[in-house]
Amino acid sequence: MSKCIRCNKTFKYNHSLVKHLNKKYPCLETEIKQNEYLYVIHTREFINQNIPIYKVGRSRQVLASDGNTKRLEQYPKGSLQLALFTVRDCIAAEAHMKNQLIFCHDLKHRRDYGLEYFEGSLNTILSNILVTLELFTATLTKHHVPLKKLQCTYCYEEFCRNDYLKSHIKTCKEKNDAVRCLEINLNIDLKKTNSKHECRFCNKIYTQNSNLTRHIKTCKAKQEYREKLEVQVAKTLPFQRLSQK
Repeated sequence: MSKCIRCNKTFKYNHSLVKHLNKKYPCLETEIKQNEYLYVIHTREFINQNIPIYKVGRSRQVLASDGNTKRLEQYPKGSLQLALFTVRDCIAAEAHMKNQLIFCHDLKHRRDYGLEYFEGSLNTILSNILVTLELFTATLTKHHVPLKKLQCTYCYEEFCRNDYLKSHIKTCKEKNDAVRCLEINLNIDLKKTNSKHECRFCNKIYTQNSNLTRHIKTCKAKQEYREKLEVQVAKTLPFQRLSQK
């Protein structure tokens, strides 16, 4: 019985251990200890000009004492490292990440500055990176900027990418609901129910979603609630017209 001194995995035959430690069959423990990272940096030039252009790249250098990658020292003073991801294969992860960002409609690939520069929302860049790096079991090591979740204004469903959100809004059931549109005009939050098959107006619970959909069309509580909202909207319209003038 052979045992790997790095990850304590046991093997019945010695040649199996050799394959485990071989480059072709790398030990999982040694692979993690290679210090491979992906990073997002906002350089001093774009910070001073207040331009949302960010540099994304990879590094195998050991982290500095402050938790930043030592690649940051190669940029002008005043540059900020905004995110750092630990990955197992930074070369393959970077290639997938670039393809993800290049084909993102909400980002602009700034080849005039370099192949690793992208212009757009930082949250969009981080969201796309997280989706891509799921294939590489990446972990977020350091993150200075809170990642905002993309949320549908009608039903409050959350998405990790803007194109997913846009395709959802086209078919969102609450978008074409008259009551929900009135609530949005009055800045009223959507009331969430405890059950998926519960009517949010009269709290009746059904076993199937089709029965709930059929009930909502003729729900008396919904009709009464709609009439109240219409009265409130009618009262606010004169004030809105005066403020516009």
